[in-house]
Amino acid sequence: MLANVSAGSHAPPCLKCGSRDRITVRNFVKIYNSPVAILGIFLGLLPYFLLKLLLRTKHHLTGPFCEKCWATVKNLRAYEVANSLLFFPILIGGIVFSVFMQNDLILMGSLLFSLFVLAAGSYYLSTLGPKYKRLNSKEAVIDAPFVGEIVYTR
Repeated sequence: MLANVSAGSHAPPCLKCGSRDRITVRNFVKIYNSPVAILGIFLGLLPYFLLKLLLRTKHHLTGPFCEKCWATVKNLRAYEVANSLLFFPILIGGIVFSVFMQNDLILMGSLLFSLFVLAAGSYYLSTLGPKYKRLNSKEAVIDAPFVGEIVYTR
């Protein structure tokens, strides 16, 4: 936490909701993963994880948040990790169930269902944080309500 800003017409709006009540300037991190790392999956899991670690960029950002939005944003990374970890038990459970039922259609359905849960969770979590208009290794651009674009560069 950097500074408290008093409510009023001079207080900057929250990056997430645009509210001007109980605003506090906070530090937060946004991680950018290069799409090139995804191509490493064709080389195997180890090259994929190595490329993902080497090609990721951490953006250390600072911005105003209201208390309600900050309560969600500060735990967003933990929610993203939980969403990713939820994928594996659903996938393994589906595979075990399909082997038990001896049905290839159930196997395909369980694979698709686990991917759907991962994608739906990722989409939902993207709505909880600030709205990023553009994100790459050199800049992060947030589309803030009532302000417009806020550009953070490295």
